[in-house]
Amino acid sequence: MAKQIWLVLLTCISVGNCAKLLTVALMGGSHTLMMEEISKILAREGHSVSNFHHVLNSFDEPEITRDNYTYIPWSIGGSYPEIHRKVKYAFVQNALQGKYSLHWFFNILDLHAYECDKLLSDSDVLTRLRNKNFDLLVIEAFHFCTFLLAEKLQVPFVAIYGTSAYNARYIHMPSNPSYVPAFMSHLTDSMNFLERLQNAWVQLRNYFEGRMCFSRFDGVIRKHFSGEDINLEDLQHKAELWIYNTGFFLEYPRPLQPNVVFVGSYLAKPAESLPQEIEDFVTSEQGFIVVALGTMAESITDQHLVKKMTRVFSQLPHKVIWRFNNSSWPPGLSLPSNVKIYKWLPQNDLLGHPQVQAFISHGGINSLHQAVYHGVPVLGMALFYDQMDNIIRLVSKGMALSISVGELEEETLRTKLTQLLTNPSFKQNAIRTSKQLRFQPFTTAELTSRWIESILKVGSGAHLKPHSYQMPTYQLYLLDVCGFALVAVVLIVFCAYQVLRSLIHRLRPTKAGKKEKAT
Repeated sequence: MAKQIWLVLLTCISVGNCAKLLTVALMGGSHTLMMEEISKILAREGHSVSNFHHVLNSFDEPEITRDNYTYIPWSIGGSYPEIHRKVKYAFVQNALQGKYSLHWFFNILDLHAYECDKLLSDSDVLTRLRNKNFDLLVIEAFHFCTFLLAEKLQVPFVAIYGTSAYNARYIHMPSNPSYVPAFMSHLTDSMNFLERLQNAWVQLRNYFEGRMCFSRFDGVIRKHFSGEDINLEDLQHKAELWIYNTGFFLEYPRPLQPNVVFVGSYLAKPAESLPQEIEDFVTSEQGFIVVALGTMAESITDQHLVKKMTRVFSQLPHKVIWRFNNSSWPPGLSLPSNVKIYKWLPQNDLLGHPQVQAFISHGGINSLHQAVYHGVPVLGMALFYDQMDNIIRLVSKGMALSISVGELEEETLRTKLTQLLTNPSFKQNAIRTSKQLRFQPFTTAELTSRWIESILKVGSGAHLKPHSYQMPTYQLYLLDVCGFALVAVVLIVFCAYQVLRSLIHRLRPTKAGKKEKAT
């Protein structure tokens, strides 16, 4: 370990650009994995990197060294892990029944606000972070508290968004509803009149729903920033740069602001060899299928759904490897010989295996990136949030099919799986899309490190930010111009009406006089 630290120090001395960076991840699952990967990328560039991460269970050590960066865990402790588990369980249960709604998402945001209050109240951890004198924060922007933490520490920051550009409105990215599908619209970029009408409505609805999401943190802001004029939308404008964990291999073409960068995928990479036990199971003449519905739904508690899926899998000639918490498997339901469950799977390595045939996924952005990278056809079973939109993007590229988890029937699952496995066009389209990801001019790591290095050397990203961040709403949306134009039109019409009315009144007596002379 000492040798690795000396190598980092020598790199800093040789290139003269070593900075103290803090990466912040307050969410679990793939969000954490993404920020850990970013921490590794920046550490390899010679920077002194710390990764601050919220964990449910307490750690004995305040800091741990791993992969050339410092890992700083933070936990609320007490009864919170159980509270978190219950809210998450209820959220997933409703999603598995096709009942996802904004109400259930608000419950998750309320958890985030509670976590944020506890974090900003922890003077010890805030003091420790301040004393490290970081040059730049790299925050995972899905958890709104990361913006408040950056403001509290008074350190400039780069924002990482772990999925597609669904927050585009808040950072003033052009989003013409005629060809840019709104978040949760479930549309493609090719829309007819009714779909454009629907898309415009959804975009308007998202504006008000976004305000409602921000409002869940109003109490936290009032408590910890008393007397300060702070709101979450303005804090998003403070980001020196926005980096998105996506690219145009999945996104529809759209305009970007200069302070926005699509870098590709952090968790899609060449496959490594599988553990021998898994390798022995998946190796077969017919190949195998990977089933993984994400960290939020590692166990499906709906036994009817599990039984339906199991019966269909038992009829396939392929092996099926399924991420499922073993302790939650329905009692009395035996596993078919061609199906094996694991609490954890080396998903990227399985998808990169030469014998993989298909991937049944919930549509999480990182899972789909891995499927795209390795050219694997996808059967999407979206549960919540952006997942349906993500799957629709792959469906439009011809490498995926979609099925509703809330209305899943055995025959439908069997039919779509058979179609995915037997129609060669899905594999061909998957390979074509894979090339779009693999053969970008720069790798994800190169784009990330070069852009952050640019911000560090310049000192800020102010030159990239649009002037719209400084404009009041009425100017930004041309309400003053529209108002002026409306008043001008009304005045012109009114004046024209008065002139026409005056002319008519003048002409009427003349006509009457002519009639009298004629008689």
